[in-house]
Amino acid sequence: MSEEDWMKTQVIRNKERSNLEVLLTCATHFSEHLGQMLYLAKMFKDQDFITASIPKRK
Repeated sequence: MSEEDWMKTQVIRNKERSNLEVLLTCATHFSEHLGQMLYLAKMFKDQDFITASIPKRK
């Protein structure tokens, strides 16, 4: 998309928003749900949960 396309606006929930703002809002919303899913996975799997993150040092 061109810079002009990113700055074009649309009305969502009675508020005018740029396409860039819509994209950033969606990314934030999805990341919040991902955090919720990871929290549940850790809760259900407990010690069996395996992460790809660097482990904490003891």
